Amino acid sequence: MMLKGTARGWSSARAGYLVDFMRENRQANPLVCLDEIEKVGTSKHNGRLWETLLTMLEPTTARCVTDEYLLGPVDYSAVNWVATANDLRDLPKPLRARFTIVRVDEPESRDFDRIFTNTLQEIARDLGTETWALPALPPEIVEGLRRQFRRNPGSLRQLGVTTRSLLQLEARAQMDNGTASRYFH
Repeated sequence: MMLKGTARGWSSARAGYLVDFMRENRQANPLVCLDEIEKVGTSKHNGRLWETLLTMLEPTTARCVTDEYLLGPVDYSAVNWVATANDLRDLPKPLRARFTIVRVDEPESRDFDRIFTNTLQEIARDLGTETWALPALPPEIVEGLRRQFRRNPGSLRQLGVTTRSLLQLEARAQMDNGTASRYFH
């Protein structure tokens, strides 16, 4: 994603993504979420995102950022920025200074029930259905997921992947012969 535009002499020339978004939506104050910002490439080949961000995040410079495609200034001062990071150590200090840092602790094993409920809701939403319409996992399977989560409570992604797979297997088992959980024996 290009935050700032690219010069007109290039085949990829265009206005910056945010300019297009603000223009198309007639919105000067979009919320921009930069997920896992520490993993953004740091190559200088096409300009570093971090350096571009510094000008867009600093209140005085954000009012007049030159878009090279438009050949003029763009006001980004009303843009709302949120960034996530798993590790702040590799982020430049000036970039960290422009964000309010909120630390979120990793989940603990006691958080399983709420996280599992949220996982089921997310799966149902992805499938375009309601949670109650998902196949019911047998209690011993849910307990197995709980034990797995207790061993590695920070792995929400793994819990989601495993739960999806188990729901698919349960649905197949129910469709095959109406006998749930036959594949767990």
